[in-house]
Amino acid sequence: MAPDTGRNFGASFYHSTIELLRKGFSAVRSNFILLLCCIAVALGIFSLYNIPKSNQFKASFTVAYDDLVRKIYGDRLYKINLLVNRGDFEKVAYYLSVDKHTASTLRSVKGKNIVGEDLTDDMNTDRIPFVIKIEVTDSAAISKLQAGLVSFLEEGNAYSATTKALKIKEINDELQFIDEQLRMMDSLKRKFNDGAVATTNNQNSSATNIYDFSYELYNKRKDLLRKKSMPGTIQVIDDAIVAQASGFPMIVMVILGVIGGFLLFIVTALFIKPALKR
Repeated sequence: MAPDTGRNFGASFYHSTIELLRKGFSAVRSNFILLLCCIAVALGIFSLYNIPKSNQFKASFTVAYDDLVRKIYGDRLYKINLLVNRGDFEKVAYYLSVDKHTASTLRSVKGKNIVGEDLTDDMNTDRIPFVIKIEVTDSAAISKLQAGLVSFLEEGNAYSATTKALKIKEINDELQFIDEQLRMMDSLKRKFNDGAVATTNNQNSSATNIYDFSYELYNKRKDLLRKKSMPGTIQVIDDAIVAQASGFPMIVMVILGVIGGFLLFIVTALFIKPALKR
C-alpha cells in the first residue's frame, strides 16, 4: 500500500503543479498589460530611489586609536551625521575644519567596528581599529573630509584637545630627561675610554652596563621622537583612496524592477483586482 500511496501523492503533486502553472500563464496572458504596468511602476520606484544615489560615491578608511572607546567615537560621528541629514553644512564645515563647499558634498558618515556593527552600539573596551564610512557627491572631497573627520575625533572638544597637548608635553619632558641622562653617560664613557678610571673587573662590568643602558635610552628616545611626529590619538591605517558609486548598476535595476513588478502583479491580480470587481 505504501508504494501506491507514494505514487499517488507524487502524481497528484505533479498535476497540481502543472495546473497551477497553467493558471499562472493564463493569468499573465489575460492580464499582460497589467503585468507591464506593474513592472513599469516597480522600475519607476527603484529609479526614483537610485537617481540621487547615481551621483554619489562611497568610501571608507580604517583608523587605530589609543584613547577613549569606540562607542564615544561612534556617538560623535552620529552627531555629525545628524547635521548632514539636516543640511546644516555650516556647522559641519566648522566642526570638520573644512570649507563649506567640501562639507556640502557629504551625504552620510557612519562608524562601524571591524565586523560591520554600528559603533554607537559597541560597548567593548578593546583597542581593535574601527572603520569610518562616508558617502559624498564629489570624490575629490574625500581626502579633505577624511582629514577633517580625524581632526574632529582628535580635537573636536576641549577634552580631546587637552589630552593631545598633555601628551606632547609629556613626550617633551621625557625627551629632555633622556637627553640629560645620555649626556652624563657620554661623559662616563669618555672617562673609561681615556683611561681616567681604573679598569678592574668590576669596573669593566660597570662600563658594559653603562653602554647597554645608554643604548636602551637611545632606542627609547627614537620611539618618543616617532610618537612626537605622530602625536594624535587616532592614526589612519587604511586611507580612503578608492571611491565606489553608491547607486545600483543598470542591469541590477532591471532585474529588481522585473522581480518587484512580478510580485506587484501577483498581489494585484489575485487580491486587489478581484476585490475591486466585488
